[in-house]
Amino acid sequence: MKAKSLLTFSIILSSLFFFCRCTPTPNQEFISSTDEMLTRSNWSIDYFYDSQNVTLDFGGFKLLFSGTGAAIAQKNNESIQGNWNISKDRDNHEIMAINFTTSDITISKFNNQWKLTGKTNSVLEFEESSHSSNTVLLRIKKQ
Repeated sequence: MKAKSLLTFSIILSSLFFFCRCTPTPNQEFISSTDEMLTRSNWSIDYFYDSQNVTLDFGGFKLLFSGTGAAIAQKNNESIQGNWNISKDRDNHEIMAINFTTSDITISKFNNQWKLTGKTNSVLEFEESSHSSNTVLLRIKKQ
C-alpha cells in the first residue's frame, strides 16, 4: 500500500513539473485586446491604400479612441468628432466601425467597416470589410 501511494505521488509530482512551466516562452509577447489597445494610445496613419497609396493625405493626423465609443481625428488645432465600435462578424473576425461627422473628404475615407487583418503591440492592420471590388487597406501605428 505504501509503495502504491509513493508511486501515485511520484506520478502526480512529475506531471506537475512536466505540464507547468514557470517561465514564459522567450519570443512570445502578450497582445492586449483590440479595444484596450485603441483606447490606451494615440494612433497615426502608417499606411492607407485606396486604389493607390494615399498615406501622405493623412500626414500629421492623430486618431484617438475613447472607451465610451467616441473617436477624434486631430491635426494641428483641428479636431473632428466621431464614433467607433468593435464587433465580430459571422466568421469571428473583429470588425471596427468608424464614423466621423465631417464633410472633409480625406477624413470621411475612415467612415467604414474595417476587418482586423493583423495585430501587434504597436500596429493594427485593417481591410475594408465591404465586398466591393476595390481593395482598401489601413494600417495605424501607436504614437
